[in-house]
Amino acid sequence: MKYCQEKGLKVIHSDLLSHLRSLKDGSLGFIFCAHVIEHLHSSDAIEFLRQTGRVLKPKSRLVLIAPNAKDIRTAERFWLDITHVRLYPKKLLCFIFQREGYRVVRAFADKEPANNILIGLVKRLVRWWFLGYMFVGDLVIIAER
Repeated sequence: MKYCQEKGLKVIHSDLLSHLRSLKDGSLGFIFCAHVIEHLHSSDAIEFLRQTGRVLKPKSRLVLIAPNAKDIRTAERFWLDITHVRLYPKKLLCFIFQREGYRVVRAFADKEPANNILIGLVKRLVRWWFLGYMFVGDLVIIAER
């Protein structure tokens, strides 16, 4: 928070749903949300998408990034953070987005970066060996209201 303030950005420290509820309809042109939804119970996740849909201007986008349930490493790493509530797989999130009136523009796994070419090759080999269920990268959903 302090880092953002030092950069001259407006910072609001608030509960996510309370803050969204306080905003006017159609008051935002874009929302970026990284690694938040997995901290919400399903009813709050649905309310989050309802509220973001309400506050977004028509044709505006929400970009959501979440841990990818398709990556088998997530099973262990996910539960190392006790604030995590549940994983939201791609099919489920796309269904909820569409049910809440969004058009899913794109849903994909963000390729996990490699520090150098050798690490990149090893990751590709391991991904191939595990039938695509390793080093998948985060789930990214771009949706339009």
